[in-house]
Amino acid sequence: MAQVLETGAPEGKWASLEFTNPLSTDLANGQLYLCRETVGIIFVADRISPTTGCRLPLVIPAGESGVLIYNAEKARVPKETGSGNVFSPGDSVYWDGVHGNGVVPTWQSGYLHIGKALEAAAADDDDLQIDLKGDSAIARVMP
Repeated sequence: MAQVLETGAPEGKWASLEFTNPLSTDLANGQLYLCRETVGIIFVADRISPTTGCRLPLVIPAGESGVLIYNAEKARVPKETGSGNVFSPGDSVYWDGVHGNGVVPTWQSGYLHIGKALEAAAADDDDLQIDLKGDSAIARVMP
């Protein structure tokens, strides 16, 4: 399950920043990403090739500029697979930005606080809706 940005208001309540993809690989639309000290979700708008008329891949190619949504009232993110973790509304949400695992409800060494759970999630659920607050994640590593 890819991360999905959602909004309850027509105008959306997202905060974003533009950055250059420093990796040698593409960044896919919807993936959680740690950009320096900020965690967010990669956002790529639907684009059409002017030469072929076909849709372009929803990626930020290596070395190109892109957008990171670091604050969103609703975002759906994957839970860490095989963890058996359960979430209740209001639980803190932590993410390991190094290995790209899914989110967990308890802090672990190296995990970053990225927001709050907006819904309950059972052990066998694959994803979770959160209030994404990924700004200044490094400063908030410890609970």
